[in-house]
Amino acid sequence: MKLIVKLSHDKPYAESFDLDFNELRTRTSRSDSVQAERLGALIIKHMRDINRNTKRTDLLKWRLKAKNGRQTWHYLEDEDEIKNWPQSAIDKYSLGLPFVRTLEAAKNGFKFYKQLQTEGGHWTADCGGPMFLTPGIVLSMYITQIPIPESWRVELIRYLFNRAHPVDGGWGLHTEHHTTVFGTAMNYVVLRILGVDADHPSMVKARLTLHKLASLNVYDWEGINPIPPELWLFPYSFPFHPARYWIHTRVVYLPMGYIYGRRFSAKETPLIIQLRQELYTQPYETINWTKARGNIAEVDVSVPHSKLLKFANFFLNIYEKIPNFFGLRDIALEESYELIRYEDINTDYLDIAPVRLTNSINSMNSMMDSEGMFISGNNGSQLWDTALMSLALVDTGLAEDPTFHESSIKALKYIDYSQFRKDPVNYSRCYREPTKGAWGFSTRDQGYFVSDCTSIGVKSAIELQKRVCQAIDILLKNQNSDGGFSSYEKIRGTSFLEWINPSEIFGSIMIEYNYPECTSSVITALSTFSKYYPDYRAEEIKETCEKAINYIHDSQRNDGSWYGSWAICFTYAAMFALECLASYGETYENSESVRKGCKFLITKQKKDGGWGESFKSCELKEYVQHEKSQVVNTSWALLALMYAKYPYEKDINRGIKENMPKFIMILLFLNNPVLVKLEEDLGTY
Repeated sequence: MKLIVKLSHDKPYAESFDLDFNELRTRTSRSDSVQAERLGALIIKHMRDINRNTKRTDLLKWRLKAKNGRQTWHYLEDEDEIKNWPQSAIDKYSLGLPFVRTLEAAKNGFKFYKQLQTEGGHWTADCGGPMFLTPGIVLSMYITQIPIPESWRVELIRYLFNRAHPVDGGWGLHTEHHTTVFGTAMNYVVLRILGVDADHPSMVKARLTLHKLASLNVYDWEGINPIPPELWLFPYSFPFHPARYWIHTRVVYLPMGYIYGRRFSAKETPLIIQLRQELYTQPYETINWTKARGNIAEVDVSVPHSKLLKFANFFLNIYEKIPNFFGLRDIALEESYELIRYEDINTDYLDIAPVRLTNSINSMNSMMDSEGMFISGNNGSQLWDTALMSLALVDTGLAEDPTFHESSIKALKYIDYSQFRKDPVNYSRCYREPTKGAWGFSTRDQGYFVSDCTSIGVKSAIELQKRVCQAIDILLKNQNSDGGFSSYEKIRGTSFLEWINPSEIFGSIMIEYNYPECTSSVITALSTFSKYYPDYRAEEIKETCEKAINYIHDSQRNDGSWYGSWAICFTYAAMFALECLASYGETYENSESVRKGCKFLITKQKKDGGWGESFKSCELKEYVQHEKSQVVNTSWALLALMYAKYPYEKDINRGIKENMPKFIMILLFLNNPVLVKLEEDLGTY
């Protein structure tokens, strides 16, 4: 390999590169091309370092004027002249400037994104992914004989067909998951309810896949492991009381226990009889449902039942054979229904997950995208998206741009409106916590406090002093004993409860856990708040932050990473952790923890300068590279490095420059195929 670099044999000149001349001569004599390439890069780097220290003019003020072949460069001093004579593509190319500067890219991006802001001030976003939510709604509507509108029926079918596995035709637990019995059986049944014929080619393909995997579902109650509602009758001090479960597990257990206790079954219809014939490889009447309880396809099992749970199920099945033991079942069902009623009242029938249609079919968490209609995991992510966008506008200075004032004010009004104004009705009776002053993930009506959402809300609306103080009060009272913060509420149960996890497909769901990203959000919110209101509960805030910082240090792995639970995965957690450490004065220069975190990220940077992380990281709890760099993960990693004041700019610049076209292509962020419209709005990069 030939190096296009001229080396002076004058030793003092070589020393100006901070290199030893003899070492240079020795290394250039090697024939190894890799060594030569490294040397060339090293020399160029040092030349650039020298150039940085040389005085230069502002390259943004130079303009090239060309007339009849004559080329003259002009340096503009007057601001009006600069504004009236913008740099051309030729100017930028000649001067080595990027065609689109970072701030310009941000402006162009928001010019497009503000068009997607609703009149109420928030942004809508796809809150989908799980493939087991749509079946719950469709089956409920079928059982309760609620008509499914024709437009919904058409789009639900289209979405499920679009999301079928391209090879085997089945469905998994989520849109990126491998085919499972659970996913295939549930979505097959949904399509049949929606009117798709059993002989449709896609249905035949899915059915063959299902029969290869297992022969389960549409299902006698004898094939279900016990879900006793009687657990609600135990005192709260009982270690297995459902109120000690993680909040999502708790509110799933509540209605399931009620339905199980009632042994409710839908009215037998011709379609149900047909499904029994289609789903099983043997006659429905001959299935031994007792044995079927533990007959789970290997491809479905992520969390096998523990010996303790199997032991408990054995005795609970004996209990189930005693008809209404001392009337306990009736009392338990009454208690369950009362708690369900409180859940509906306190969330305006939205609940924490897809609505149970108790109040109005119009409340259903349905979403539409280019592939059809699906049921989302929440009623949206409105507050989260709007608050993060507001922070981005402030950090980039775009909030001060008159062009974006209207959009910024609308966003602030939505954040203001979304803050909770009251506690849940009779919150102690229904095992809830006070929430007045907090923010949730989506809307005020949904009513569930979330630690990181409240933290983002605080940072976004810091000028709303009185109510922000209420939010600070909520955050301070929700710290766990080890300094960390959970998602919805403090940890109530012990990890021992995971031994009775019955789900088979989800791990670590029985209790709340501390999360680095939630803890980091709280620290940054408290730090921001203290800058504006240094006298409000100052000692408590200081003590809370110190304990939380210790948790962040303790939760860091030996390789420098943090495991994230609320997005994918290690890059997401690193962004939050390094931001929070920076807010407390820890940077690459003075913190070993920060240096380790940066080193971990740099080792995962891909050849094109970006970062790409697979969802498999969440499952395996080890970093798994995605086949391609991704805009989102790259953004998170770059933000993390910049928060940390990572000194090696070339790594950051590679991530920005190589991926700038992707950043501008907001359609990749939004999964929106409107390429022509995007080019019209932003111009060509």
